[in-house]
Amino acid sequence: RMELASSRGNALSTLQASLRHHAPAVRASGLRGIRDAVQSLSSLEVTLGISILEANLPSLLPNMCRCWLDEDDDARRLAVCLFGDILKSIKLSSEQADLKCLAPFVPFLCAYASSALNSLDRSVRKDGALLVGMLASSDR
Repeated sequence: RMELASSRGNALSTLQASLRHHAPAVRASGLRGIRDAVQSLSSLEVTLGISILEANLPSLLPNMCRCWLDEDDDARRLAVCLFGDILKSIKLSSEQADLKCLAPFVPFLCAYASSALNSLDRSVRKDGALLVGMLASSDR
């Protein structure tokens, strides 16, 4: 199995464990590490980078989506930016911007985005609207 790792050598599984920590700073740090790992894929050969990303989507997306609803603004915005990085990496990997690898995850991507839109917290709702925009424009 090809596992993502940050530039500091932290494995994706270690970084994802920090997303469940009670301290917002630890969750934000884990999201920064995951973003670093996803962004570092651009330095690899394109098909290898996308293969690594696709192999890690089943564990990465559920943990990232949970952070879309985080009460901490920094952690939540990092999770939204991470999703943007994932979309960008997938789009750059093919001429046709083929996002079929995300198809199995559409139900819970939509469920978490919907939850964000229905949050009592105004800033969570704003980020939810941003997510819906990212999901809607991802096919272009």
